[in-house]
Amino acid sequence: MIVKRLSPLFPALVLAAGCAAKAPPPAQPSAPPSPGPSASPAAAPATRPAALPSPLEAARAAVREAEAAQAAEYAPETYQAALEYLRQAEKGSGAGARESAIRAEAKARLAAAQAEMRQARDEHRRLEERLALTQQALEATETELIRSKARLKGTETKAEASSAIAEARILQRRLRARSAAATLCQESLAKAEQQLAQDNYGAAVFFALKAQDIANRALAGPPR
Repeated sequence: MIVKRLSPLFPALVLAAGCAAKAPPPAQPSAPPSPGPSASPAAAPATRPAALPSPLEAARAAVREAEAAQAAEYAPETYQAALEYLRQAEKGSGAGARESAIRAEAKARLAAAQAEMRQARDEHRRLEERLALTQQALEATETELIRSKARLKGTETKAEASSAIAEARILQRRLRARSAAATLCQESLAKAEQQLAQDNYGAAVFFALKAQDIANRALAGPPR
């Protein structure tokens, strides 16, 4: 009896079972797409450029540089003007203070430059004084040598002195005109001829050999 009751429904049950077997499994939730090779993490915020110093800070820095350059000693007027503008900038406000700070920086930098220039000039003067003292000592030594040669009346002859002077003249002509070496060579030759005229042949030979040495050194060029 049961089989007879189910027989009309059997084809429908078979069709439903077949459809259920062919149906795809339920879709799984998809994972979020991974970033590709070209994707980059969130960009870091761009770094801001360093802020420029304010006019007041720049003025203070310039005053410190002028102080280090000894501007108070070598450029006192300009340095004091820079300090006065700096005081006005520190006490004031607004556009007036800004203008005072800019003037203070300019004056301080000018004071530093003046101080460096005057220090260089003083150093140059000291070098010139030292050179003058050295030249005086050299001349004194040469004078003493001339006297000694004159007293000793060495074995040098007039012919030897004349020959040494002539050789020095030949070397001098090979030097570049108006060069320092040519000037020094000419000075020594003048002294040699002066001593030759005074019959001090030893001193004449000495100055002629000195002129030759100056010329030979100049012609040889700087040492490598």
